[in-house]
Amino acid sequence: MSTRSARTPNGRRRGSSGRNTTFSSRPAEDLLFPTRRGRPMERSEDYKMWKALLKQAGVREARLHDARHTAGTLLVEQGVHIRVVQEILGHARVTTTERYTHVASPQVRDASERMGAALWGED
Repeated sequence: MSTRSARTPNGRRRGSSGRNTTFSSRPAEDLLFPTRRGRPMERSEDYKMWKALLKQAGVREARLHDARHTAGTLLVEQGVHIRVVQEILGHARVTTTERYTHVASPQVRDASERMGAALWGED
């Protein structure tokens, strides 16, 4: 196995042991955005593409990491099981996924409305 390592989306290095395999040992079809040669994309190139995409879409500046949070939150709010979201986001522990997602479920909204009504007499 290769001793080279690559940076994960959070900037940490992934080694070649355990769950975190090196990107260089992964087949190209496992990479979300491989280069034409099937290698991992450089972070700077990824960043440039992200900024261009935001501009083209006409949306405000945001970090790519913010998009991950949004994706996780939307998946949970759509009823996707937290373990599936964990797998999609690539988290080793479900507790990371739980912290990562910001959910305002219908139950939470209902509880908020009830508390507001109890405190301020709002419907």
